[in-house]
Amino acid sequence: MKYIALIFMVLVLVGCENDNKSHQKVIGQQAESQTDILKQLEEEFGEYNEEVKPDDLEYYKAYNTALKLWKTPFHELNVKTSFGKAHIIVSGPKNGEPLVLLHG
Repeated sequence: MKYIALIFMVLVLVGCENDNKSHQKVIGQQAESQTDILKQLEEEFGEYNEEVKPDDLEYYKAYNTALKLWKTPFHELNVKTSFGKAHIIVSGPKNGEPLVLLHG
């Protein structure tokens, strides 16, 4: 009975270790994919720069604090449109379905 318990514990520990390694591998792949996406976006739209007026500083601080609560990696862009610059947040897997969220 002692040997069965010992074998069970070894299998659990090995299984947990392998699961952690595969999880770390997935995280690494996602980070690599996000880096590739960022490079492509910067090539197409240029580097994102925030132009903050002193009167708007508190708003931007609150906005950036709220963005930090979002646990998903993302990139910010300023896209030139016929109406001026549009602030865009790009997130998710490269091969994912497109989804556009508009604030009200």
